[in-house]
Parts: sequence; structure tokens; C-alpha cells
Amino acid sequence: MIGEFAVCKRSEPEGWLLSDSVTTGTAFYGVEPGGGLLTGSGIDPIYAEPSIIVEVHPLSGMICVKGTGEMPGWLVPALSGLQALVALPHDWDSYGAPPIDFSYVTKAIQVLVEVMEHNTPAPSVVPTSRGGIQFEWHMLGLDVEIEIEPNHLISGFCRRRGTVEEKEVPPTREVGSMKPLISALARR
Repeated sequence: MIGEFAVCKRSEPEGWLLSDSVTTGTAFYGVEPGGGLLTGSGIDPIYAEPSIIVEVHPLSGMICVKGTGEMPGWLVPALSGLQALVALPHDWDSYGAPPIDFSYVTKAIQVLVEVMEHNTPAPSVVPTSRGGIQFEWHMLGLDVEIEIEPNHLISGFCRRRGTVEEKEVPPTREVGSMKPLISALARR
């Protein structure tokens, strides 16, 4: 079932798992406690407290998210929002918008795992009419948007309401460049 994935929670002896499968992935992303990015392929990664490991199974369309320590509150709502986007058909907006490609979902998860802090509020997950994915936060006097474009470039924007203070991150492949936009939300 390409393009579908389950979001279910179960406890594991060493932490927690969000998946309908406990298999070693063909690719994974993860964050170590110090914020270092883990990447690899075809291996079962070892992770330390607290961490998040995302295994992507592109042929089956499955995503397995594992972790230790307390599960971030943003994780399940974000994955549920992404799951809803994958189900959108062609022309979901009645203007010919393409369905959301599964590879954009995996890129979106990579963005979240790399830039979100444990206490960051969950984003709204929104499809774009070009087939991309946008994360939005409109709270705490801030408007923050991060878009995963169909070409896998990532762009971002942060505006403090009631002021002229803005920060824009032009399209890039550097996921870490979005972290300053998100950290403003986590600090509040």
C-alpha cells in the first residue's frame, strides 16, 4: 500500500513506537540527544535518551517512528495530519491539484524530526495546491510557516503579528535553516 501509513502507539521495553510494523527500514532519519542527525540504510539504529528514529519503507509505503524517553506532544498530531494528506485524491481542491506524493511525506517527517524541539507545539498540516506540504503555527503572536515544495526544497517564514518583524528563509535543501523559525515557538 504505497502512500499509506498507520499511526498507532504502543509501548516498547526500551521506549515507544509509532508504527504498524517493527522491522528494520531501508532508510532512516534520527536525532540524538545532542541534536546530531543520524542517517543510514538497511540497519537497525541504536539510539539514546531522548531520541527519535524514523524508518522509511518506500516500497511498502510504511513509516516507523521509534523513540526513547517521553514522546514529544507534537508527534502524533503531525503524523495524523500527514496521514490525512496522503489520502487526498487528484483534484482535491477542485482546481486540479495533484495528490501528495509519499516522498514529500517522508521529507516532511525529516524536517520535523530535525527542527522540532520537544516542547514545540504541534503544527497544522496543510496541503499545497502544487502537491507540497506546509506546516503552520498561528499562535503566541507569531505566524510561522514551513513549506516542503514538490522539488523537495524547503522554505519558511516567520512574522510577529502587530509588528513589521519578519524572517524569511528562501528555498533550500538545508533542513537545519528552519530551526530558528521553530525555536521562537518552543521558547514561549
